[in-house]
Amino acid sequence: MGYPCKNSLGQSLETFSTSSLSPLLRWAGSKRASVKALADLYRPGSTYIEPFCGSAALFFYLAPRAAILADINDNLINFYRHCQTDPAAVWDIASNIMIDAETYYKIRDLFNASQDSLLNAAYFFYLNRTCFNGIYRTNKLGMFNVPYSGKRLAQFIGKTDFLTRASALGNVKFSSADFDTTLRQNANSKSFFFIDPPYAKSEGRSFTEYDQKSFKLEDLTRLLRSLQTLDEAGAGFVLTYDVSSLPFDPAQLGWRSILFRVTRNVGGFKASRRVATEIAITNLKNPND
Repeated sequence: MGYPCKNSLGQSLETFSTSSLSPLLRWAGSKRASVKALADLYRPGSTYIEPFCGSAALFFYLAPRAAILADINDNLINFYRHCQTDPAAVWDIASNIMIDAETYYKIRDLFNASQDSLLNAAYFFYLNRTCFNGIYRTNKLGMFNVPYSGKRLAQFIGKTDFLTRASALGNVKFSSADFDTTLRQNANSKSFFFIDPPYAKSEGRSFTEYDQKSFKLEDLTRLLRSLQTLDEAGAGFVLTYDVSSLPFDPAQLGWRSILFRVTRNVGGFKASRRVATEIAITNLKNPND
């Protein structure tokens, strides 16, 4: 298929399992460590919707019966679609690629040039598991450019575990779209939105910049308008954001909030990790509203 494979002497893949359903991907800014607290804010029985799905950590933890996972990242959504329809093929291709620096950069080039959507999905998974800190970052041309992590840090999910996690995607609808489109198209009383946007930047791009289309301060203004639309339509939502950067007061809008701590990997390097305070804002009066 055009990708380097391991021989019988190649590195064996590390397998691991957890007691609860974990995401398929590593992801910068993931709420994996906060899912138990955030789950208490979920409105059961609603269609679960994420407009910035990333690793979808809360989705995998909740495993709702009906869900929409959306993101502006076409490659991410393509990966999830193939994990829904043929997860074994995605795992088989990715897990048979050698793990070393030379192969990594060959796969990165193939990924950036790939036209075959299944290979693109498998390359996406391989790169996610072997790139530096699980970051998804592109240059201004949209080319994935994250460096290799090193074999010691590369971790793959065992096949059985991968298939178990992927089974949660069975009834999910996927959309590659701007967040505003996802929010407005699904603004109704039967929807619950978990909204975890990137931190907005006024200018420039950070090492962990998610996509060639940066999330800007004006996008925060658009997001606030969309939240008001959801509220007026009777949809439930939870928004998570950096408390020090929030440009509005949720109490003035009649929304409640809680604070929680997260570990942020600022700049993508271990030495720059810090504990940050985030705020979770919801228009629901209690979890069962």
